[in-house]
Amino acid sequence: MRVVACVCLVGFLLIGCSEEAQIVVESRFIKLYGGEGFNSGIAVEQTQEDGYVYVGNSYSNTTDPNDQKICLIKTDKFGNREWIKYYGETGKQAALSVKRTSNNEFLVFGNSYENLNTTQNSSPFSNFFLLKTDTNGELLWEKNYGTQFVDEQARCFNLTSDGGMILAGNISEENGSSDTYLIRTNADGELQWESRFGLLHFDDPVGNSILELPDGGFVFCGTEIGRNPLDSTDSNVRIIKVNERGSIEWSQTYGGPTPEIGIGLQIANFGFIAIATQETTNNDNDIFVIGTNFYGEELWSKTLGGLKNDVPVSVKQTNGNTLIICGTTESFGKGQKDIYLINTSMRGEEIWSRTFGSIYNDSGSQVMQLSNGDLVIAGTIGTNSNTMMGLLKADSNGRISK
Repeated sequence: MRVVACVCLVGFLLIGCSEEAQIVVESRFIKLYGGEGFNSGIAVEQTQEDGYVYVGNSYSNTTDPNDQKICLIKTDKFGNREWIKYYGETGKQAALSVKRTSNNEFLVFGNSYENLNTTQNSSPFSNFFLLKTDTNGELLWEKNYGTQFVDEQARCFNLTSDGGMILAGNISEENGSSDTYLIRTNADGELQWESRFGLLHFDDPVGNSILELPDGGFVFCGTEIGRNPLDSTDSNVRIIKVNERGSIEWSQTYGGPTPEIGIGLQIANFGFIAIATQETTNNDNDIFVIGTNFYGEELWSKTLGGLKNDVPVSVKQTNGNTLIICGTTESFGKGQKDIYLINTSMRGEEIWSRTFGSIYNDSGSQVMQLSNGDLVIAGTIGTNSNTMMGLLKADSNGRISK
């Protein structure tokens, strides 16, 4: 049976836009962070102290409307802020993900932008960007990866078993072609190898995943464009497995007659779970979930969502052997867009769904589950004048209030 519930934050959000605001119900909470400018919540990790480190992008730490900074916040287990740090040159970095290292230091991955011809208002080139801080958020180092005059778009990264990092995204040429671009580094961010091939494109939604496997290789999900010779705009989901040096071992595509965009990936007990969007006949998007075996061979697929636009960004296998999907919905909830949480069986069959948000535009960016079953959700909450970084903690059924 399908259960839909929503949490509306209207009365709470209309009280104003202080740098930190909250609703707390015992150990569950809704927390907002940011100032008078626009802020977007991107990704969250649990710390060694059972608190959270939360990364976003913020225009609140400046009087310049074009001066976006990376914002890193550390909280206690109730979401109370312990410190906040800002990084990056004026408008030149944007965060996509955060990871905690084994010694409780933090890595932030994203894009670094450099306009090499500002006098002609040309579009900026981008490179992969990685910074590392100590446990107090003090910058240890930052690095850029890429080639001058070539556009590399960062999309996802993860830690490797040897303490290094695997970085993934796109590399584009002047003729418009775009290839998959992988970089592996050691623990100090020094380049070990890079790999490039033209089978897949990572699209914009945050949540694209790259995962290390027990054999030392990596698997990731994205989009294949132009497979249909009769329609250059058609696209399908593609999963690729590479070895420990970035060479392709296998790849598989999934989808139907309408365009699909691959977004995220999760390891399951039977293989892999991929999440994607699938265009409807009304030119909206549904959530498309695919289950495969460990060789990428499709076992099943499901479509979720309503009559309007619904987009996933994050998928996790829960402690109870189900799936939890986080994203954004226009089909349900009280606002124009709301954070969307869906719990399904391991075959993608919906069990319940929840929405969270204000009467304005809100979006989900990540969900994680704690060892006690509680769910932590990162996203962006709209107000009547700006947007805030939102951090929500719910029980295993997605409930914040009793």
